[in-house]
Amino acid sequence: MKCRGGARKEEIDFSRMAGHDCFMMKWFHILFLGGAFCWGNANAGVRMADVLTDDRPERLMEMAAAEIGDSASCRKAAEQLNAEAGRQEKLWREALMSGSPTPQEWVQISEVEERRFKKMMLAKKAELWKLPLRLDALEENGSISHEDAALARSALDKLFLAPQTALNSLESFMDRAALPLPPSPDGDSHEKLLAWKVSPENSLFHEMNADPVVNRSLEDMLKSCWGDGVMEMLEEALYRTEEERINQLIRLHADRKVEEARRLSRLPSLTPEQWCWFWKQEQSHEILASFDRDVSLIMCLCPREKVGGEDGDFPFSEGREAAFRYWLSVPDRITRVWREAAAGKKN
Repeated sequence: MKCRGGARKEEIDFSRMAGHDCFMMKWFHILFLGGAFCWGNANAGVRMADVLTDDRPERLMEMAAAEIGDSASCRKAAEQLNAEAGRQEKLWREALMSGSPTPQEWVQISEVEERRFKKMMLAKKAELWKLPLRLDALEENGSISHEDAALARSALDKLFLAPQTALNSLESFMDRAALPLPPSPDGDSHEKLLAWKVSPENSLFHEMNADPVVNRSLEDMLKSCWGDGVMEMLEEALYRTEEERINQLIRLHADRKVEEARRLSRLPSLTPEQWCWFWKQEQSHEILASFDRDVSLIMCLCPREKVGGEDGDFPFSEGREAAFRYWLSVPDRITRVWREAAAGKKN
């Protein structure tokens, strides 16, 4: 499916979108899980707030990107990344078994995630992927061997996957979860929310593919009725209509993310076993792939280097930039949902 994009009439082919920021997206996906985890017991030990606000992995990757210059420094960085991956896996396992974050902890988490989300959405690829790009460049110019580069990449992958590895190790713990999960008084449930999250109506990618204005099926129908001559006169109007519809769909998708958090915040509390089970479902390939596609689509429609017209050959249209800024406001709006939930819990 193709649509026009940006402030000039160029085409974006969604089937050939740029590479995804998969690891970063997985972290930000946690932000959108919302209040389902808000009402757990505050057990002692490592808490989810500890691992979700820990910036040590990020600092370690930045340091490695700055210090790797030859094979010896590459091997040293790989050792440090492997050690941190082991540390993170242990911390995540303990945190997952400690129970859901309290409302106050989720406010703390959300404030950190707000900054991370905006950093991901506004940063250029080179800023987000300093270490992988550095390894590629050093291997290409012969400064490090292929074997050493592969060693560092493997350690980096292990660090990225530490939360998932920890979750996978808790299968027997999750097996003790009492199912189905408890519903809310109004009949909503975690299972219903999971089903809604994977439904087509919750996917920006699907909505744009199915929209007759964006996918140009309306344009094709008009062309078959009126011919090319009339369509030339309508071209500018069709372009503006498509542009406005894309902006509207981005805003609607942002609203759905906030509504998702609001629904979750109203659901009953979960035991640690139930929470791990639910989070396992949240980390399913289907949900993560849908989230990945939608965020990648927004990045494609709103290239980060074009924000405010900076470093680009053309600026956003006012409507597109407003829609993008509205999308950037989602974490702040979700944080407000959690603050309201925390205040309600106190009262």
